[in-house]
Amino acid sequence: MPSLQIGVEIGRGSFASVYKGEYGDDRRAVAVKSVLRAKLNKKLLENLETEIAIMKEMSKHPHIVSLIDYQQTNTHFHLVMEYCALGDLSYFIRKRDQISSSLPLVASLFERYPSQGQGGGLNEQLARHFLKQLASALSFLRSKNLVHRDIKPQNLLLCPPATSHDEAVELGYTEGLWELPVLKLADFGFARILPSTSLAETLCGSPLYMAPEILRYEKYGAKADLWSVGAVLYEMVVGKPPFKAANHMELLKRIEKTNDRIKIPEHVVNHTSAEIRRLIKGLLKKSPTERMSFNEFFGDPVLKADIETKNTPLDRSRLDQNLFISEYVQQSSTRKQQQQQQPPPSSSPPQQQQHKAKDQQQLQQQQQLVVPTNRKPQPPASSSSMDQEYVVVEKRTVEVNALADELAQSPTNPNTHASSPEERRVTRRRSSSPNYPGAERRPSIGYGTSPTSALARALSMASARLFGTKIDPFNSTGGYSTAITVPQQTNIPTSIDGDERKLIKYLDDLTTKAKVVNIFAEVKFSQIVPTASAAAAAPSEEEEDDVQLSPETVQILAEEALVLYVKMLSLLAKAMDRAAHWWHVNGESTGASLRLNDTVQWIRNKFNESLEKAEFAQTLLEDAQSKVAESSSSSSRKQQTTAEKLIFDRALEMSRAAAVSELDGRDLEGCELSYGTAVWMLEALLEPTEDGELEEDDKQLVSKFITSIGDRLSSLRKKLEHTPTTHHQLTQS
Repeated sequence: MPSLQIGVEIGRGSFASVYKGEYGDDRRAVAVKSVLRAKLNKKLLENLETEIAIMKEMSKHPHIVSLIDYQQTNTHFHLVMEYCALGDLSYFIRKRDQISSSLPLVASLFERYPSQGQGGGLNEQLARHFLKQLASALSFLRSKNLVHRDIKPQNLLLCPPATSHDEAVELGYTEGLWELPVLKLADFGFARILPSTSLAETLCGSPLYMAPEILRYEKYGAKADLWSVGAVLYEMVVGKPPFKAANHMELLKRIEKTNDRIKIPEHVVNHTSAEIRRLIKGLLKKSPTERMSFNEFFGDPVLKADIETKNTPLDRSRLDQNLFISEYVQQSSTRKQQQQQQPPPSSSPPQQQQHKAKDQQQLQQQQQLVVPTNRKPQPPASSSSMDQEYVVVEKRTVEVNALADELAQSPTNPNTHASSPEERRVTRRRSSSPNYPGAERRPSIGYGTSPTSALARALSMASARLFGTKIDPFNSTGGYSTAITVPQQTNIPTSIDGDERKLIKYLDDLTTKAKVVNIFAEVKFSQIVPTASAAAAAPSEEEEDDVQLSPETVQILAEEALVLYVKMLSLLAKAMDRAAHWWHVNGESTGASLRLNDTVQWIRNKFNESLEKAEFAQTLLEDAQSKVAESSSSSSRKQQTTAEKLIFDRALEMSRAAAVSELDGRDLEGCELSYGTAVWMLEALLEPTEDGELEEDDKQLVSKFITSIGDRLSSLRKKLEHTPTTHHQLTQS
């Protein structure tokens, strides 16, 4: 594509990455969605073709992201799309304080329409503005007999407003207020033609915004989109989704438990109109027959009423149509750092030099259209065997990497401990390329420390003792190491202040919980994706028949690996959230210690790596589901797989086996390892994340087992203290 220049990555999808680009002779800013061919099975390819066909037809509507061009290469599909410089609605809501301090346009918007109450929602007038534009796009879809099936804040993109009322009319922006940002509906990968008399069966969309009839695996109509609109409107007004859960079965349980009694926080009730609360409740009816109709929605007073306006433009100073919203935030952060820094030395610290070099390398690879795939898996799109499909909740990959980049580039606090050469001996080693088929990943900025701690060795041993497969943390095959490489949890230097010290301890605790879940996921993953060393020894024809897994087996293993990776990612996301809060409150002015930076970079690298593997596991899952469905002799698998059940069952199994061995006096150090790992696995279950937490009864049950296993572990350790041994003593993590 000679008329297209690829720039930096601005987002990621399940099987694609989105880049900022320049297109045409006028070098106008565009968004380029690049999809790697090797990652698409037949069904996903059909989804992409559907998205392209729909976008071609929808491109003329002012509130739908337009498709400008479409090209294919031997390795990629490239969709050149309209560039929405203000990002998505989710980012806009959650990061508005940072954006406001970086961009006068947004600051003047929230000065004019300030958030009211103590929640994180938008001003009602602003929510009405966006709702009017979303309704306009939805009305257009209905006129074409289309159902979107994945309406969510992340698919609602924002563009800067027109410069005048006349320009807005010329561009077709007649809904809402001309002086406010323009909302556009994006991502038609799950959309399908659905006449008003038809019902669909496929489990598609994002769970937090998914209609209950879809969660129940029932046939559903276009009114499923209305539930999603209700969930988005609720989030705009309240600041969070109406229901949250770790998986779609738990989500359905919570929806049904409310019995249509939608709870709106008191502080929101005090600052919103009865009309908008009524509309939210009318859209969030669990039964589609009781949910308001499209005609009722399009004719609702909330959509028909005028919005309070000053009829004057927002502050457009420093507005650059070619900059992405996160770039304003990054520029603002950089300016603050430069103001607070002393004059820079003649040469940059080695760590910063290496970061810049890797940034250059990364940008070159992006310009060559090497598409990274380390992103959250999206909901499976197969219409067959829908009972087995597991939908993954959205993860904030871009934010994780942005925070890690900020810390990596920040000046090191001069009062903090400098890591010794031994501690940093592999902190700058780049992660090797994946060895599983079709996987490409961008070079990660490898600041994570070496797995030289006793805990890393213990976990490597644990994989063989407890899970039946050894995971080598010192894998040097050049393939994709399945190591539980962890940031070395050295003693925290006394020079690190109290708040940062507390943060590091908190992160160490969360990463340890993530590690024990990760090793379980890695074992499942290794059973369906052979390692490089295993693949090097090609089996004979007779052996191939023995090692070939059936589609049913692959389906089970892939689904188990997927849910375990998602559980681990939720723990790492929580760790990064806490690190981000500390950084924006304290760190930007003082800098971060190398100890904290090492931990954050390890979390980032492990987060990206695990997303990549989860995505590939989902691809294998969908392929296996298709094969199972095609086999008339195969019966559908009804059992729901959850990470919580897998972890709980495995922890109890390990502790019981250890108890038997301890009574027999066999392998006491191995028993210590089993008890300790089981306790950490159960502790991981008790950790609440943004995706939800256990019910109170389940918490009490897990806590009871933690106490019981912990008592056995303490007793065993006292026994080991008085037992002569030449073996290495395991760390008491």
